Amino acid sequence: MQALLDLLTYQENMPFIFNSGRFLFFFSLLFAAYGLVVGHKTARLAYLTAFSLLFYYISSGGFLFLLLFCILFNFFFAQILPPKEEEKSPPALLSLGILVNLSFLLYYKYANFFIGNLNGLGLDYPLIDNLVLPVGISFFTFQTISYLVDVRQGKIPVATSLLDFAFYLSFFPQLVAGPIVRAIDFLPQLGRKIYYRPAREEEANSKAFFLNKALLGTGLFLILKGLLKKALLADYLGQYVDLVFSQPEGQTALEALLGIYAYTIQIYGDFSGYSDMAIGLALLLGFELPDNFRRPYRALNITDFWRRWHISLSSWLRDYIYIPLGGNRKGPLKQYLFLMITMLVGGFWHGASWAFVFWGGMHGLGLMLHKAWKLWGNRPKGKIWAVLAWVLNFHFVAFLWVYFRMGSFEGSNLLIGRLFTNWQLAQWEAFWMARPTVVVFLGLALLLHLFSDRDKQNMQHFFGQLPWAFQALIFLLALLLIFQFQSADVAPFIYFQF
Repeated sequence: MQALLDLLTYQENMPFIFNSGRFLFFFSLLFAAYGLVVGHKTARLAYLTAFSLLFYYISSGGFLFLLLFCILFNFFFAQILPPKEEEKSPPALLSLGILVNLSFLLYYKYANFFIGNLNGLGLDYPLIDNLVLPVGISFFTFQTISYLVDVRQGKIPVATSLLDFAFYLSFFPQLVAGPIVRAIDFLPQLGRKIYYRPAREEEANSKAFFLNKALLGTGLFLILKGLLKKALLADYLGQYVDLVFSQPEGQTALEALLGIYAYTIQIYGDFSGYSDMAIGLALLLGFELPDNFRRPYRALNITDFWRRWHISLSSWLRDYIYIPLGGNRKGPLKQYLFLMITMLVGGFWHGASWAFVFWGGMHGLGLMLHKAWKLWGNRPKGKIWAVLAWVLNFHFVAFLWVYFRMGSFEGSNLLIGRLFTNWQLAQWEAFWMARPTVVVFLGLALLLHLFSDRDKQNMQHFFGQLPWAFQALIFLLALLLIFQFQSADVAPFIYFQF
């Protein structure tokens, strides 16, 4: 009994994450009993909401009360926020709602940053001790803001069911690290019926959601793919990344370069792996979440990169910051300014340091330069230029990840500076002899980016058509492969800290 209570209690040293045995145990119990309630909307939502709140408590402890406050505040505040067309609600009322939501993010994530910068100007304010960032606060804050804005603009009706809204904001697959799910996309799914069988001919045009074997196979495939990305690829490369980034001054030029490449792949495998698992878990339960990554390192320019990377965030920034500022409607000069403001906000959202602001600003500068480049009518074309463009864009993104990972200018500049030290051909052979798996995993990660969307769909379809026994066998083999390469501790997802 005590062991079960320990499993149900928040423990800082036992992360409750998708790639842990603890979570797999609880999800298995959840899914086993799900069939008893899936046919009844209220029972289904109450059951999943209760599990989601338990999931957040085990992940964040007492910050569950903060999530509950956000649910209650935004649900009832939206009731007094009529659509803009009715002219009964002044703009200041929406601003108040946004400010209340942002206040928690500003306090927990940025209070000591602001205090430290004020102290740098000669003031002497004490930093706030033991300030812990609530897991997922950056994500559910953006969800509440988008909900209030969409209600105000009349894009969606206000939620009339507290249970519906609580489920939307707390739904555990996307709660702590995205994708950022908007109410306009998610709330309409709550009322439809869910069946674990193929649709009959007379049900072809029904609004119900039929989870046939192919869709269940797709969900399992996404979970498996995400698990391999995170627990195999990202976590193994992360061990080398930690070594390089913790001691940048002791690295050779080659070790520094491969460390930068390794983090570039690690953060992709880690975050896209989480998104794959979140989408797959949601699909098994009968809900659809948006794609969050589309092979971002295939991009030939920075604009295309942001169409492929963390899509739910980039589209959120576009729709709720860039377009309201004026977008491309007020001439190229203001468009460049709006791009820069948007990316500075995106950088600061990721972390409370000037290194993150710099990271966002450099991406903003890259977007500005690409927009200007597109205006030039005599741009070079051809396969050779495409390869050069890919190399330039990939390294622009990769070197900026250094500032993202370090969180400081001193360490970032030191590591990048190692690239300009003495290069020797013998370094390559020595590295291969010492760390062949790192090289193989880097090559494998880049190779995976060569698969097309059709290839991905074909693999999902093939997996979904396999008998359950073969799917289970593939899962077992994948777990054995993960156990072969994983470190002693279960590594939390990188984006949990944002």
